[in-house]
Amino acid sequence: LFDLVREGLRDIETASPVTPSATDDIIYGGNLLRWRQAGNTLLLKLANTISRREPELARTVINEVLQRNVFIKTNADDMNFTFGSA
Repeated sequence: LFDLVREGLRDIETASPVTPSATDDIIYGGNLLRWRQAGNTLLLKLANTISRREPELARTVINEVLQRNVFIKTNADDMNFTFGSA
């Protein structure tokens, strides 16, 4: 899973990524920085999940993400979407 998330992050960090329109991206409206934050936060969540079994791998991933300093830091950046009419 780490490799898949990293691959996705590389895809949106390229020099000329394909940026979805606000209509196509119902989560962040095409804001790739917020997608990068979400991807890195997912890496943190996955690292936390494996931390008891693989503490060194978890530590490596956590340090990698913290050094980049691009992850969800406030509730304003949360990944939310409207389901139905609410």
